[in-house]
Amino acid sequence: MEFFGAVLGDYSRLGGNVVTSPGTLVGPYTWVSSLISLYGFIERSKLVMLKQELKKFDNEEIKLRTGEGEYEHK
Repeated sequence: MEFFGAVLGDYSRLGGNVVTSPGTLVGPYTWVSSLISLYGFIERSKLVMLKQELKKFDNEEIKLRTGEGEYEHK
């Protein structure tokens, strides 16, 4: 299985920059959208899409240095 590659079913489609792990099986009539890393078994007639979620956290304000002091060479 280390060098096996992937098996794509009839009429399946892979979008741009899809990466398949060794031993991946994609069923027939399955569409995979772009920028996905596939592995394992994907059933027949599925649409595989990436769901991305952005999380926002409070951040402490950071005071920038003036450039004078320990890092300045004289």
